[in-house]
Amino acid sequence: GCAVDDLSVLRELKTEIPEQLWSWWAYELGLYQRAVRRCRPDMLGILPVIQGIAYPPQAEIAEVKQTINLQLAEDSQDGITRRQHGEMIIQAVRGVFEGELPQFDLGALKDALNHPLGNALRNPALPHLVPAVNYGISKGYFMGWRAMHFVAASPFTSNALAAAEMLCEVR
Repeated sequence: GCAVDDLSVLRELKTEIPEQLWSWWAYELGLYQRAVRRCRPDMLGILPVIQGIAYPPQAEIAEVKQTINLQLAEDSQDGITRRQHGEMIIQAVRGVFEGELPQFDLGALKDALNHPLGNALRNPALPHLVPAVNYGISKGYFMGWRAMHFVAASPFTSNALAAAEMLCEVR
C-alpha cells in the first residue's frame, strides 16, 4: 500500500495489525522515512510516528539483531542445540501448511518456543528472544524456510495471525 500510495489499504492494514507489530513493521521497512522524503502528509497521518518505543536506540537494535542473527558453527554443541530447537518450532507449524492440521496448535507452538532446549542460547539481557525461531531448514524442498514462512504460507487458517504474532514476539 505504501509503495503505490494506496491510503485505503494502509488504513485497513492499520486496523488489522496489532499496534506493536504495526510500529515495528513501519520501522523495519522505513515507511515513515519514505513518506517524509516523498512529502506524503496523508500517509504520515496513517503511519506510526517513529519516536519513543517504536524507535528504539541504535545500541538496543544492534543487541537485538546480534541475538536474532546468531551464527554458530553447525557442528558445535550450541549449533546442534539451535538446529534441534529450530526444527521443534518448525514442526509445531508445518502441519497446517502441509494440510495435516486444520489450524495451528498455539499451545504446541508456545511449548516449542519455551522449550528448555532453547534456554542455553538466550541472551540474558533479552530473555524474551528465541534465537532458534530464525533457524531455516537446511536441505530439501523447503530449504531456507523458517517457522514464519510456514505460517505466512497458511493465511486462510483461522488462527494464522495469532501464530504469526507469537513468532514476532520472540522474533
